Amino acid sequence: MRLNGLMTDPIAELEQATRVVAGLFTGPTCVEATALLLEVAMQLGHKVEARAVSLFATDLETGHQVTGQRGQAFGESFLARRGISAPLIETFAGGTPFQIYAGHMIVVSEEFGLLMDPTFDQFEPLGEQATPIFAQNVRLRSNSYWQVISDDLYVRYFAADEFADLDFSEARAQTTGRAKKIAAHIRGSRT
Repeated sequence: MRLNGLMTDPIAELEQATRVVAGLFTGPTCVEATALLLEVAMQLGHKVEARAVSLFATDLETGHQVTGQRGQAFGESFLARRGISAPLIETFAGGTPFQIYAGHMIVVSEEFGLLMDPTFDQFEPLGEQATPIFAQNVRLRSNSYWQVISDDLYVRYFAADEFADLDFSEARAQTTGRAKKIAAHIRGSRT
């Protein structure tokens, strides 16, 4: 792809954007981080989407896991099939439908098959597996979930768009200036 005469690698740009955004946030700030990552990607000319999700994630070596309400039944079955009888921990709770049934947000690129989760490090029960996620070759399956698998980590993100009752447009509007600066930095690092 060419932008202003420069060759660009959209996957490398989005990976760099994910790393930069991940470095700016700690703890349960997925809405803010997702809003910023979405705006940075758009400033760079990439079509991406923010998605509300519920998740189930487990460290395949230790059995430690985190789950949202939608992921709980799947998680229990997933662990039982592997002979792990561990109580599900770190369940999301809260007052709004988003907090109860979704609880998390990610950014996806259908065009490039990417899933970006800049705040996955908030899930401390996963230990060293709790690091920001930038996954390639990830597609929405059965119109209901994405999964990320490595040697030691399994994450299933359940689409929960119907519970995205938060005012995401306000969060996005607050990130525009910062997103422009980050995009300019990423563009500048290509020259």
